Amino acid sequence: MNHFHMLGRRSFGRHHALACAGLVALLGVAGCVKPSTEKGLAELRQARRAAAHHPRRIIINHDGCYYDGKPQNADEPRTAENFLKKGVTALAVPKRSQVDAVFYCTGVFDLYSHRSRESEFKTSGSNRWDWAYELAQGDQDDLQIVTDFCHEHGMEAFWSMRMNDTHDSAPHAELGLWKRAHPDCLMGTPGDKFPHGAGRWSAVNYGQVEVRDKVFRILQDVCTTHSVDGVELDFFRHPILFKPQMTGEPVTLEQCNLMTDLLRRIRRMTEDVGLRRGRPLLLSVRVPDSEGFCRALGLDVSRWMQEDLIDLLVVSGYFRLNSWKTSVAWGHRYGVPVYASLDESRLAEPFKAMRRRLPESYRGRALQAWSEGVDGIYTFNLQKPALPLYWEMGDPALLERLDKFYSTGDRPLRPNYYLKDGKLFATQPEDPLPEHPRLLKPGQSTTVELEVPDRLASGSEDGEKPRGEVWLAMTDPVDPAQVAVRCNGIAAGKGTLRKEKKIPQDWLVYPLNAGTLVTGTNRLEVTLGTDAAGPVKLQDALLWLRYSPPTPGS
Repeated sequence: MNHFHMLGRRSFGRHHALACAGLVALLGVAGCVKPSTEKGLAELRQARRAAAHHPRRIIINHDGCYYDGKPQNADEPRTAENFLKKGVTALAVPKRSQVDAVFYCTGVFDLYSHRSRESEFKTSGSNRWDWAYELAQGDQDDLQIVTDFCHEHGMEAFWSMRMNDTHDSAPHAELGLWKRAHPDCLMGTPGDKFPHGAGRWSAVNYGQVEVRDKVFRILQDVCTTHSVDGVELDFFRHPILFKPQMTGEPVTLEQCNLMTDLLRRIRRMTEDVGLRRGRPLLLSVRVPDSEGFCRALGLDVSRWMQEDLIDLLVVSGYFRLNSWKTSVAWGHRYGVPVYASLDESRLAEPFKAMRRRLPESYRGRALQAWSEGVDGIYTFNLQKPALPLYWEMGDPALLERLDKFYSTGDRPLRPNYYLKDGKLFATQPEDPLPEHPRLLKPGQSTTVELEVPDRLASGSEDGEKPRGEVWLAMTDPVDPAQVAVRCNGIAAGKGTLRKEKKIPQDWLVYPLNAGTLVTGTNRLEVTLGTDAAGPVKLQDALLWLRYSPPTPGS
């Protein structure tokens, strides 16, 4: 039985209970590690590896913003309870939530909302930070509040550090005191233009020892003042590290070694803290899903795993270069669990992005990742804790019984935006179609391939097989009768127009006959009829699997 099918029936325990039980077994006495001895360090490392491999169905990255769709009520008491209700309370719904870990981010480089002896406190200059700011005025700490809540409800709490968040490059954005005092540690000055590195002048340059020392002190401060279970080094926010990257020059081996030395230093610190507090402190990284791309940035992730410097590997973000299978093989080669980062759609065309933001799209993406062997699902910029997705995406067996969208992709492939010739590391096709529409002349055909991981031969638990629909979008109005669709060589049914409620553009929808779809690669052949008025561009192609009866107007 493969990993994917086993996950569907696995009984997932909450991390907190498992961690305590594991430490008791490994150390003899819960929370008792003998410091400053080889035996104590060996026991800690054994406990750390056990904790790293505890099941985490879903990890949510939460950046402290509260997108509840409602204006913040100035009269609402600024209490920890109300703060949690806006951010994480719904993640602890008994027997429903599948979230086993919260990776909580408190700000950008050296500007944070948590209490710190090292970093500058983020003021209330923006509504998104009002709650943390006002709690701090009452001597409360948002990071510790979230950490305590997670532990109370059996979830892990990590602090997530964005290693080079450059939101402060924007006009009128707040630049922290440390950056203002160390302009030589930045990639440039306001107004500087760079061909790569997203042109972010405010990014810190990890080639400067002052930057690496500052990063170490920030992490050390959090690890020694908060009872977090681990820290995340988020290198995807943003993937900019060394000065040569900005101009298209290669990052040197020496620079790569500087970053590895920093990881070694951080690992030693987390072990020292773990020995003192009597339980391990995990280290997670979020990086691009390509070994070569990472090394070209200056991140020798393979070496980190080989030297046991990291515990969890989270891959993908602004773009995805490889299949999930490739990333799983990469991490598992070194015994490191791999998590699929499902970020929000960044397609520029709102009509196409809208469908990809639906729960059906996230379900399809999650099931695809599970089917390719990932150890869990990680979400980024999906911080609505009451979403039913957090009761679904951690269970592949459940996902198979729910409606899903499958598409050619959810985010544009733009690695060159950060790294010169970054596309050379990609094995994924450049479609999604919204970014690369295909021209169709009358009488011409084009083929789109879509992956379906569902075990279609068996259907759902009650024996019902899903109904399939092909959804197409064209640049110009097209009569559905002028377009023929075949799936795996079998003609689809008569097409109809389906209108979106929010955006004035139509979809062409074609029902598929039973038995048309297969598990794995499905080939859609789209042909424009010879009687069409002229050429059109195929902008998008989606596959909708419906397990539930259709609802009126859907």
